[in-house]
Amino acid sequence: MKLSDIRLEQVTEGEFAKMRNFWYCKYLNSNSSNDFNYARISAPIVSKDYDTLLREFLMNRHRDRISVNDRGNWRKFYARKMEESNIQEIAKIAVNDRIKKGHLELYFKTESWDRDDVKIKFLERDNLIISYDMRFPISCIDLFNCSLKTNIKRGTFYGLWIPTNISIPAVK
Repeated sequence: MKLSDIRLEQVTEGEFAKMRNFWYCKYLNSNSSNDFNYARISAPIVSKDYDTLLREFLMNRHRDRISVNDRGNWRKFYARKMEESNIQEIAKIAVNDRIKKGHLELYFKTESWDRDDVKIKFLERDNLIISYDMRFPISCIDLFNCSLKTNIKRGTFYGLWIPTNISIPAVK
């Protein structure tokens, strides 16, 4: 898994609000959006199964931790302590999740970052596991394949993926 395989395209706050409403049925809070830069994930991470996804994550040099929702309780697994049994346990929890959206989160970190993480959420769609929601600090922009280097605000990038066969309704 390479973060540089994720392609991001900058979008306006209005476009992003429509995308957010698609996934979460709620719009952005205009008071909190001043520190965000918005992107559409045009090439997400896609995997055929959780086992493959988790093993590829563990091969990434920036891997930090995995969070998985276990019937309403978030469980954290740190990459540096990961064992084979943990991979199987995480995969089983994710497969058995009923909601299949946002139930698995991968976190990436480098030595130069403080508390900021790259956070990527996954969902299941069409028998695939797809990264659909991500946040990362501006200091991490070079890790991704993106055209986000114009009109950048300080703070955080927030990206969402929308399936190509979905049209986003206008904001009312």
